[in-house]
Amino acid sequence: MRFDNVLSRLLDCTAMNDSVLARKLIVVVLIKVAAITLLWWLFIRGQHVEVVDDTIADHFGQQQSIHLQGSPHGQ
Repeated sequence: MRFDNVLSRLLDCTAMNDSVLARKLIVVVLIKVAAITLLWWLFIRGQHVEVVDDTIADHFGQQQSIHLQGSPHGQ
């Protein structure tokens, strides 16, 4: 065999392995995305958190600011 033939066979084998590896990686990523989506759908989707302004203000140590309608930036 000539060196060119051996080199081309090695390159073809590498290209084939790269495509197989890429296909396997894509399948694994899709399975993981599906699993995360399923877990979110089962456990997190229905959860709702009620935010109370006073509680949040107390948590951060600030007083609740009063928002006036019709005058932006206190003008």
